[in-house]
Amino acid sequence: MATAQKVSLALVMLGMVVILVARVDAAPKRTLRTRLTITELHEMARGALALEGPCGLTTDELVAMCLVESGGDAGAIGDGGQAVGLFQFHGPTWTDHADSTWSRRDAVPSFRTAIRYAKRAQRLLRASHQGTHRDLIWSHHNQGNIRAYASGYVGRCRRMLVKVQQASAQ
Repeated sequence: MATAQKVSLALVMLGMVVILVARVDAAPKRTLRTRLTITELHEMARGALALEGPCGLTTDELVAMCLVESGGDAGAIGDGGQAVGLFQFHGPTWTDHADSTWSRRDAVPSFRTAIRYAKRAQRLLRASHQGTHRDLIWSHHNQGNIRAYASGYVGRCRRMLVKVQQASAQ
């Protein structure tokens, strides 16, 4: 991708973040909106993939995983406060794969970090001769390793993928 295209894409993504921040700042405190639409999630996934490169997951598959993890809520907190953001990253995983200036509550950096983590899964899966099927990458995201297969989580991702694809077709 040419440098001008990357700069243009980065500006578009920055614009989406500014719009999101403006929307959040304008919202009353009780109804703080951090849940993103499927369309917004698709735009962020496409932009992040353009910046980070392929990771073994399609745009729809990234969005499905995001919706399973957080329901598309950038402010989601889980696992007793340890998991934060769209992809529910724990602190150590975030520190290992995100840029130091990024926040787990920021949508675009969350997508970029999920892509980096999926690339890690691909490397580990290739090294162990397991293949790099989407289900294995999803399972790695949930389990943090390639030895344990999270069939329940993968099933939720598959079901969500169907919903995402149906929404995209409309």
